[in-house]
Amino acid sequence: MRAGKVFVFSGPSGVGKDTLLDLLAEQVDGFEKCVTATTRAPRSQEVNQKDYHFVSREQFLEWECAGLMLETATYNDQLYGTPLFAVRQVTDRGLDVILKIEVQGALKVKSIISDALLVFIQPPSIESLRQRLSDRNTESLDEIERRISIAAIEMQESVHYDYVVTNDELSRAVDDLRCIIVAERLRQVRA
Repeated sequence: MRAGKVFVFSGPSGVGKDTLLDLLAEQVDGFEKCVTATTRAPRSQEVNQKDYHFVSREQFLEWECAGLMLETATYNDQLYGTPLFAVRQVTDRGLDVILKIEVQGALKVKSIISDALLVFIQPPSIESLRQRLSDRNTESLDEIERRISIAAIEMQESVHYDYVVTNDELSRAVDDLRCIIVAERLRQVRA
């Protein structure tokens, strides 16, 4: 049985990562999303231990100090991280694991797991991203502008990723992601 691959998906807040990954799960089997941890409060539709492990800052820092986190990152004054044991539980079963994490965390994962595949999901434009965030109706105007500023920086970091997918048309973006996973599963291992 082969060990599973690690696929890391990143992109600006509001770009549609969750929607894309949910639709991808309907088309491709043999992978699981890794539930990451965060200190931010859940949004109304989010479920603890399904969307994130929503934990206190103290609990998060305990896990980090105990070496239980593959990566951690600070985004918009909140802590995010990937429990290492959760990744291993999936890959040891021969399944691919999907990590949906911020740019700084993705680059750290790549430095630790050299064969991890990094996929950056970008909006067609900053203006379309601003509209998506506004339509979400979950953040204030100041918060939206902070997220737009962060997004501009994140988009510059996409040069460090193996693949970049533009989420301008949902079905095409899902198909692009499916093609990436299929191609990577068929890739020959070189010595």
